[in-house]
Amino acid sequence: MMRILVCLVLGLVVGAAGRLAAEDKKGPLSEKTDSKVDRSITGHVEKVDARDEHHGTLAVRATGAGPGAKDAGKDKPAPPDKPYHYTFRVDDKTRLLTAQGKDLERGLKNPLLARAEVRVVFIDHTPKAGGKGAEADKPRQHLARAIQLIQPDKPAPKK
Repeated sequence: MMRILVCLVLGLVVGAAGRLAAEDKKGPLSEKTDSKVDRSITGHVEKVDARDEHHGTLAVRATGAGPGAKDAGKDKPAPPDKPYHYTFRVDDKTRLLTAQGKDLERGLKNPLLARAEVRVVFIDHTPKAGGKGAEADKPRQHLARAIQLIQPDKPAPKK
């Protein structure tokens, strides 16, 4: 019984040491954005362009640090936060939710959506390079999968 325990502990120590050595060689892991994985942002609705209750576009100004904020070092000050601007395509697959998680009545035409603070879950869609005429010329699009109100009709802070 004692031999089994000694072998087990020895195996764990050797395995952990090998794993730590492998991590040092790889360097730090970097974050990559996968277009097939859902992403989410929180921001304020700037414009709603609704063709009907379930189709249209939604312009959102995201809250948070803008590009270059992570590049600030010890010698240089951090640049001011600049909000990202996103335009999301909304279709019949997109779920529009209230702050409580229930379906939003009247969808994109609901007056609560204008100027509201929202959380948007989305995926990025890049048209294929060899695609058909108009599809190949379109830039990368953000397809909204879920839009949930956080604070209805709460105006964005002035910057």
